[in-house]
Amino acid sequence: MPRIGGAFLFPTAQVAEGGGVITLPSGGIFYLPPGEYAVVTGATTVIQWFDPISQLWRGFQDPAGDGQYISSDGFNYRLINVSGVVVGASITAAGSGGTNGIGATATGASVTFTAPVSGQVNQTATAYPIVGGSVAAPTIAAAGSGFLVPPLIVIDPPPAGGIQATAVCTINSTGGIGSVTMINVGAGYTASPNFWILPQFGTYAGGASGSFAAGTNPAPGLVFPGNAAPGNQNIGATGAQLTTNVLTGSGTLTGIVIVNPGALYDGTHIPTVTIAGVGAATATAIMSFCVTSVTLAAGGAGYGAGAAPNWETSLGLVVAINNNNVFVPRPARGVTTVAAGAVSTFAIEDNGFGLQKVPIVSVINTSAAAGTQATGTAVVGGINDTSILQPRVQ
Repeated sequence: MPRIGGAFLFPTAQVAEGGGVITLPSGGIFYLPPGEYAVVTGATTVIQWFDPISQLWRGFQDPAGDGQYISSDGFNYRLINVSGVVVGASITAAGSGGTNGIGATATGASVTFTAPVSGQVNQTATAYPIVGGSVAAPTIAAAGSGFLVPPLIVIDPPPAGGIQATAVCTINSTGGIGSVTMINVGAGYTASPNFWILPQFGTYAGGASGSFAAGTNPAPGLVFPGNAAPGNQNIGATGAQLTTNVLTGSGTLTGIVIVNPGALYDGTHIPTVTIAGVGAATATAIMSFCVTSVTLAAGGAGYGAGAAPNWETSLGLVVAINNNNVFVPRPARGVTTVAAGAVSTFAIEDNGFGLQKVPIVSVINTSAAAGTQATGTAVVGGINDTSILQPRVQ
């Protein structure tokens, strides 16, 4: 479609577009109307897109990002303030005796969270269970040869609503596959999936350029036909071959998928997870908090004249899941005021993001070393956050 030429004003954001200024409370959601937009997210708001295979909302941009151009259909992109919400659940006991499947109807099982302190039903997090269907590491039937770097391992997706299995491999000294490690065993598979091997270029794959000779195409590495993706690959009967093994986790809780992250949870109201229908299965809620205030625990002594000390929190992690549906956490930080050589107050400059529990507050000396260290206690929950939405010219 041709674009308008010459000097012109951008379109004015309309009411349905939030007037261009989108302020969301804890857990608040805004679906981008149909159209073209430039979006700059706030400090705790992320852009998400809906994955039709996993039935999950996946992260598209970190909070406080540099901006993204979005072509929205009105349904598959959204902004969400990911503070004071539940972003996942860590399975601490898998249980037994469940019915394999995805969701409450198929499994007869359920996952429930306790409500936030507000007690409003529509702000309580919801999720569905997955029972069985995890993927075992494949058997290396033949290592193959000629790989310069580890090839990409791609696994078939599960049925809609399941959790995608992922894996990586290493290569041995002769350029064959040496090992395959499952990174995520997935959940909800009904049959052992195919493992596809995609060779990758070691350095440069284009035409001759300066000190680089022209690349060799396709990427080097011999792959068995049954593991070769359709397209341009070196295939042969002696190529790298991976054979599948029987699915694992039958009758046990293998996944919990968040449907609604809830809102207005805080550090003193982290929800309890209750699981029914899978024996003695248990799980712990994974939260996304910001620091809403810091309470002075001890002022310390001996802070000299000059710049007052800064403070920063730990990341407050429960489990190390960063960019798999949960963005990389950001510590909270700020400054203090000092009176008579002791810290008297804490001021927040950045509330942080993605803290999974109440973090530790550390006071950082910026002038003279203190004789006695000041300490503070973080209070966590959700905050309001503002993003900018600019309609673009079609």
